[in-house]
Amino acid sequence: MLLATASVVMRRVFNSPIRGDYEYITLLFVFTVFFGLAYAQSRYQHIYIGVVHDRLSPRLRRYVDIVVLTISLGVFLIVTWRSAVNTAWALEMGDTILGAIQVKTWPPRLAVAVGTGLLCLRIFVQLVRRVRTAPGSPDDRVA
Repeated sequence: MLLATASVVMRRVFNSPIRGDYEYITLLFVFTVFFGLAYAQSRYQHIYIGVVHDRLSPRLRRYVDIVVLTISLGVFLIVTWRSAVNTAWALEMGDTILGAIQVKTWPPRLAVAVGTGLLCLRIFVQLVRRVRTAPGSPDDRVA
């Protein structure tokens, strides 16, 4: 946000925008999104279908949560692995974004791998807790 504001001020006041601001803002957005995934998961802030989920019995809700968490863990493990492979490729090849300036793409690719890796750890912790928690107990939270 600071970079976007500075670029607008530079453009309007000095008629000289910050070169590559669009590229940097775009790549910084990746950091914001993927580093926030695990935090949002830890606070139970992701979207779920409460209309259906809340009407299930505690026992069935527990099983549904376990299945959903297991599938989520599998999907995000694959995303983490492929992102790490993709990061290594981008680093080795010196991949850049073509724009006003050349910006290396490996840092945001690494952010995807690290962010989804942290999400996997968070999902794993929730999965273990969900398996160990008895249905209907006070610790029976939405996964």
